[in-house]
Amino acid sequence: MYSLKSKLIVSYVFLAALIICSLSVMFNMTADKLFEQCVIAQRSRQIDMIVEQVKKQYIPQRGIYNADGLEIIGNAALQNGLIIRIRTENGELDWDARRHREQECLILLRRAEMNMLGRYPKFHGGYVEDTYDIEYGGKIAANLSVGYYGPYSLETHEIAFLNSLNKTLVFIGMASMFLAIALGMVMSRRFSTPIARAIEAAQRIASGDYEIHDEKIPTTAESANLLPSIRQMACALSRKEQQKRQITDDVAHELRTPLGNLQSHMEAMIDGVWEPSPEHLQSCHTEIMRLSNIVEQLAELSLLEGGNATYEMAEFDFGELCGQVRDDFRADIEDKEISFKILVPKNSLIYGDADRVKQCLTNLVSNAVKYSWRGGEITVTCDIAPECATIRVRDKGQGIPGEDMPHVFERFYKADKSRSQKVGGMGIGLAITKAIVKAHGGEIEAQSTAESGTTFTVTLPRADKKLSRVHL
Repeated sequence: MYSLKSKLIVSYVFLAALIICSLSVMFNMTADKLFEQCVIAQRSRQIDMIVEQVKKQYIPQRGIYNADGLEIIGNAALQNGLIIRIRTENGELDWDARRHREQECLILLRRAEMNMLGRYPKFHGGYVEDTYDIEYGGKIAANLSVGYYGPYSLETHEIAFLNSLNKTLVFIGMASMFLAIALGMVMSRRFSTPIARAIEAAQRIASGDYEIHDEKIPTTAESANLLPSIRQMACALSRKEQQKRQITDDVAHELRTPLGNLQSHMEAMIDGVWEPSPEHLQSCHTEIMRLSNIVEQLAELSLLEGGNATYEMAEFDFGELCGQVRDDFRADIEDKEISFKILVPKNSLIYGDADRVKQCLTNLVSNAVKYSWRGGEITVTCDIAPECATIRVRDKGQGIPGEDMPHVFERFYKADKSRSQKVGGMGIGLAITKAIVKAHGGEIEAQSTAESGTTFTVTLPRADKKLSRVHL
């Protein structure tokens, strides 16, 4: 398995090689095409000049061409790779460079062929001859044949120039390769180092070490967000681990007390210390019911959070439900001399499972009663809007510390462990409440200060529907 660093280096080198090869092919094709066009254009200009020069060699008084002048033109054309032949119409003159300088013509053609095949091994070329009519006075006076190695040929210095360009391109390509390798190593280090640190952090988390410290901040946005995300995950896992231990401790503590009481009562009756009287049996029954209640709460929380609870959805009067909850807590309210106010409009119809909503309200009022000062005040309000119903349970108790507010709806979470032990409860009431509210498609939030107490706000969507049975 290749490392990220190796893959990045190979990728950079491959990309550089691909670009260089593409540019090289494009350059060679373009350069060759340009040279071909240039050579053909230059040859065309040279032939035009030769035609004009041949015309000037005509002597109209005598009706003949200047043979010496034609020979000079032919020798000059041969220097430019052109082999000419001039024949007059009357047959008086037939000057042919191949006849006068045969050896030089053969050398010229052989050299052109070697140059082209040396540069282009698959080049197909050969001797080509074009014929031009030389007119004078509106009549054809002679024929000019121009031969050359075609379709085109490059001179030695032109091929040397192209070869030098190729060597320069190869040098640039090699330099680019080394630059690509160096750049790949630098970039791979930039990319792989944060990932390597993240892997190391993940391995430490897997081994149970949730303390992640890394002060180096990468310059890449994604890499810069990687380690903070790992740290957040570590903090979340650390909290979950602490919560798991706390759950174990809380469950053990909650079960230990009733089990211990039940064991001591039963042993006392078995040993004959106590008579199995109705009072003693009632005490045992009370502890059994306490155990049963704990198990039922745990089972219900698992059912709700697992999405397997069944809800009977219908419209019901929330004001009537508030009166029922107040009656359930009447003894505790009177014992602590709490002022309990219900500020709900008449015919406050909301949509939901009445039993489940009552369970939510019971949990919220239970907490309000537990944590209210003696002689305090609890207020339950409900605002009905076309789209939703907003329920608030407000107390003027001791409040929830700010650092505990993000966790109040977590199961088994207790803001004040010593205080929770005094007032009872396992810390799952609010978790159950949140699960029920979410199942109704609503939201729940909490606000708390030490001065004004705590307010829980529940928002439930309204719906004008017939009685229905939903499985959420």
